[in-house]
Amino acid sequence: MYYQQSGAGINQSTLLATSPNMINWTRIGIVLDKPDGYPGDGHTGYFAVFKFAEKWVGYSVMGGGDYGRKAISYSNDGKFWYSDPRAMLGGNDATLTYGENFSRSNAGLFMYRGQMWWIGMMSAYASGGVTTVARPAIARISPDLRQLLHRPIDLVPFPTLPWETTNMQSMTVSVLDGNIYIYYNTDNNVGLVHTEVA
Repeated sequence: MYYQQSGAGINQSTLLATSPNMINWTRIGIVLDKPDGYPGDGHTGYFAVFKFAEKWVGYSVMGGGDYGRKAISYSNDGKFWYSDPRAMLGGNDATLTYGENFSRSNAGLFMYRGQMWWIGMMSAYASGGVTTVARPAIARISPDLRQLLHRPIDLVPFPTLPWETTNMQSMTVSVLDGNIYIYYNTDNNVGLVHTEVA
C-alpha cells in the first residue's frame, strides 16, 4: 500500500506499507521524495502505481499547488524508485482548454488491441480538498507513458445516478474477462461503470 504523509520527509512524501493478509501491516517507510534539484515544493503524493511485466511505473504529484508539476517514477521491485528528472506536463498543453487539468495520478492505464490507453479526470486546476467539477475522459498514451497522444475524449454516455455529483475525486480502471471496469469517487460515494470490449 502506497500512501502520502506530511512531515515524514521534505513535504508530503510517499510511503509504503506491506501486509500478508490486508489486516496486519508493516511500515516500510519513504519510497518517494523530492529529488535534489527538482523544482516545486516536494509534494510527492497521490502516487498511482502500475506494473507491466516485471517493471513498476508510478505517477505522482511533484510539487503542489494549483499549477503543481507531475512526475513519473520507475522501480524494479516496488520499493526502490527512480524519478525521471524531467517534469511532466498536464494542463492545457494536452487538453487544449485554458485553465484545464488532466489527472495523471488519479487515473488508470490499460492495454487494448495492442495500444496503451489512459482513463482519468478532466477538471479545472484546484489543489487540496476543494470541490471540483470533473468529468471522465479517455486518450491513447505514448509507449513510455509520459504523454497523451491526442486531446482526451469525454466518456459519453457516462450514466449519472441520483447520488452522484460533478465532484469526482479519483478514478481507477481494471480489465477483466473482456470488460473494462471504471471505479470512481464522488462526494465520498464509490461508483462503478463498465463496458464490454468489442
